[in-house]
Amino acid sequence: MLGHQTRLEARFYCDTERTKMSTGAIGFDIEMKDTDALGSFHFDDFEGPDAPSLKRQLMTATIVRANGAPQRFQTSPAGSTPGGGGFVFEVSDVFYHKASTARTVLEALQTEASTLTVAIVDYRVSSTRIELTIPMTGRSDDFRWLLAGLQ
Repeated sequence: MLGHQTRLEARFYCDTERTKMSTGAIGFDIEMKDTDALGSFHFDDFEGPDAPSLKRQLMTATIVRANGAPQRFQTSPAGSTPGGGGFVFEVSDVFYHKASTARTVLEALQTEASTLTVAIVDYRVSSTRIELTIPMTGRSDDFRWLLAGLQ
């Protein structure tokens, strides 16, 4: 990423609980552990509910399969800084929004994906981007299990 390597964690989730007090969520997040090495990226522009980056679709998630054309999704990721440092990009929605990007991406990962590539363009400098590839080969059953509770 940005000519540097950093440790990251990708998490995928689907909570279909719906009560008077809460509504479940579906989505994924990518946590980068050492963002100091990626100093030229303006992470602050993605942080919080009033982040300026939310006005633009700066993330492209692409599902690549061995057979067939790649599937691309454009979205506006939310961002936050976890307690231990680093930065988290999140794409999420309530689980029952069938047309949400979060749900559409996870549903597409049920179908023999080989990789999920993610590119996030810097809000201020469009030539600056974070690019990463997440291996997905053999994970289709995991996504079918994760999404089993969806209607």
